[in-house]
Amino acid sequence: MNKLAFCMVPVALAVSAAVSADEKEQITSIENIVVYGEKAGRSLKDTTTSVAVITSEELANGQSDSYVDILSDIANVVFSDSLPSIRGVKGEGIAIGSYSFTSGAKARVAVLTDGVAEPFVATLTGDLGLWDVQQIEVLRGPQSSNSGRNSMGGSIYVTTNTPSMDKLEASVRAGYANKMQSKELSAMVSAPIIENELAYRFTVQNVDREHHSHFQLAEGDSYSFDPKPIELSRVNAKLQWTPSQVDGLDMLLSYVDSQEEGFRYWGLGGPDLSKRIISSPRNTDTSYARDKEVNSEHTYLKTSYEISDNFDIELLVSDVDYSYEFHQYPLVWHVRMDDESQTVDGKFSFAFDDGLSGHFGVYKYDREQAFFNKGIYEGDDESSSDAIYGEVTVSVSEQGQVIAGGRIEKEKQHREFRAASGASFIIANDETLYLPKIAYLYTVDEELTLGLSFRKGYNSGGGDFNWASASVYSYEPEYVNTYEFSVRKSWDDVLNLAANIFYNDYSGYQVFATGDSGQQWDTVIHNVEDVKSYGFEAELTYAVTDSLTLSGSFGSLETSIEKANSNNQHLLSQELPMAPSATASIGADYWLTDNVQFSLNTRYTSAYQSKILRKHFAEAQISQSDLYQTDSYTETRFSVAYIADNWRADAYVNNAFDQDNETAMDRSPMTGEIVTGQLTEPRTVGFSVTYNL
Repeated sequence: MNKLAFCMVPVALAVSAAVSADEKEQITSIENIVVYGEKAGRSLKDTTTSVAVITSEELANGQSDSYVDILSDIANVVFSDSLPSIRGVKGEGIAIGSYSFTSGAKARVAVLTDGVAEPFVATLTGDLGLWDVQQIEVLRGPQSSNSGRNSMGGSIYVTTNTPSMDKLEASVRAGYANKMQSKELSAMVSAPIIENELAYRFTVQNVDREHHSHFQLAEGDSYSFDPKPIELSRVNAKLQWTPSQVDGLDMLLSYVDSQEEGFRYWGLGGPDLSKRIISSPRNTDTSYARDKEVNSEHTYLKTSYEISDNFDIELLVSDVDYSYEFHQYPLVWHVRMDDESQTVDGKFSFAFDDGLSGHFGVYKYDREQAFFNKGIYEGDDESSSDAIYGEVTVSVSEQGQVIAGGRIEKEKQHREFRAASGASFIIANDETLYLPKIAYLYTVDEELTLGLSFRKGYNSGGGDFNWASASVYSYEPEYVNTYEFSVRKSWDDVLNLAANIFYNDYSGYQVFATGDSGQQWDTVIHNVEDVKSYGFEAELTYAVTDSLTLSGSFGSLETSIEKANSNNQHLLSQELPMAPSATASIGADYWLTDNVQFSLNTRYTSAYQSKILRKHFAEAQISQSDLYQTDSYTETRFSVAYIADNWRADAYVNNAFDQDNETAMDRSPMTGEIVTGQLTEPRTVGFSVTYNL
């Protein structure tokens, strides 16, 4: 028997087992993996964008239960406490903390589930619990021409499973992990109501855990709530209709109700981060704590109609209701944000035998948002985006294709801010963006494809109140021109190589910097005139034997700020934050028997700056480059799976050597002591049992 379960994808770092002995005989090539995030539905082999695809098999054992877990192995991707930094572009951008509310700032990395954008407020939410997912794509580099807003750095595209049209499907998974006393219970049932015409899919998931860090209370102090529990509950109901009377029509209605309680990402207090005590405000020894609740309802209707062999249309209509609220102690805050948005996305696609294909679409997005920090500030926002987009693929020779397209997007934003102190301002933006892309794809032979591409990306501007000068200021949009060269190569479906070389030229890059007063505490959002970055990603997968598959990846990245204004000359030649010069991973999957698989993965991340550097303090005793510097680290995880018939049992260890690996750092400029920082999660031992009907 061929025991190889081998899925080569450009950036997937380890190849996971299939779920049955029969599936172990299958080999999935890059030609057979479809990328949905570019709206073109092309195979990985023909995608010039650097794409990581995480398959359902890699999620099956429950070892990774969040984006932070599953995406941290990808080359040139780094996580701390929010959206990923991709190629040195922080996913949350400047939309952190109160700036996420007051400034109108947008994230730089978009998260889309089945084509519907997920809201983002200050920190990552909604990613806990990865159940009934078909695949996760990470598209690196600007995706603005595909996804529009919030995708200058890239996008995460999640595709969930659709209803079963011809048979009953059901599964249940129960899991436990020791360090956070994490308990998971997930279930799915899907079946046809009318065979091959009407079917449903219903999934539920509950993840219940406790914070792995410690909350410290000053003598005589107490919380009015328990800060340790973290819980996610999610229900997803789908109904799919392919009426026999209308050939080519497919309608999918989906409803998701998600509730998340507890705050997951706190900075740790120094000077000894290994104690994992959550940091405290000044003048108290009581750790920060938040009683947080996030509620989200997503409803969408996706309709596709195949007009003929050459033409089809697709319409996606969605409504998202999202609320984010927390009570904080001992620095008392009560923050709430309500966000409601509607999206309409219509696309017309065509394809002909002579190599001509493409799509054109229209897009409309409207959002209403209200927010407050009780007794401090409040405000509301109305935003809209209207766009036309498309691309055309033309065969210019027997081996060459040109892909040309882009997006024209008109953004409007009206944001009102009112502070309890009496300060108020209005942000009124009205911008039209032109976002071209062009690529040349050359098929050398059946096993080798080369590509050259250019893409333009952007992120919106905005404005805020400068508390240091008691004045209102604005900041401009940020743009990037990205140039890439790609290679996709396979040797007899045994050895596969994928690589991308890239160069990014940013203008107006948004950073936190020093305002016009030049004082150290005068903080504003500033547009840096010129930032450059370049690097590459390379991945290799090798089926050594029928039982052993090795995989490896390497990412290299160099970033530099080239121009800055007179108040921020200290930024010149500095690196971007969260931009390690090297990331690497090596993995192995070995079938001990027909039913037992062992997997091992080790990743490496070089040292990096976790924040943008600020002006020197006059009395600083350490080099400023050391203020936010993390150490390089390696981290290892492994798992073992027993798979037989309808059952699978998994056991795993994350952070096997229990290392205190730094992901963020903030030191005192006077003493050099660690003030706050963040570490990867401690060693965790877990198991899960899955039954598939």
